[in-house]
Amino acid sequence: MTFQDIEDGIISALQAQVPYLKTVETYAGQLDKEIAELPRSFPAAYVAYQGSKFEWVDGENWQEWPTFKVLIAARSLRIVSGINEDVRKGTEGAYQAVTDVLAALTNQTFGLAIYKLRPERTELVFVNKTTAIYGIDFTTMFDAAYQ
Repeated sequence: MTFQDIEDGIISALQAQVPYLKTVETYAGQLDKEIAELPRSFPAAYVAYQGSKFEWVDGENWQEWPTFKVLIAARSLRIVSGINEDVRKGTEGAYQAVTDVLAALTNQTFGLAIYKLRPERTELVFVNKTTAIYGIDFTTMFDAAYQ
């Protein structure tokens, strides 16, 4: 069992349970592009392994507590009074995507020997008139042995 297995489970679950997402993949700097270029792949979810905490059990046995961030990016072309409400509140806007990602991932184990995935925090990462990016942190735990 590795954190990569869990990341793969997160991606597979989002692809299956949130079908309107155009892009679901491991985050590798995709949001570093010009904002004008990004919306072609929106709505999108990018999964990033944040790191792990470790608790020693005995001998070579440890509990590993990995954290993952799911970055949710949404865009709408409908501008209302100079402020884009649809990008956040629309049918496939950021608020709906946050709700759907939480529903798809919370308490999941993906058939792996892990504690149920639990949400830790949701936060606004970036917003402008046409684009909103939110991050949701999830954590879990699994037993590991390191020599």
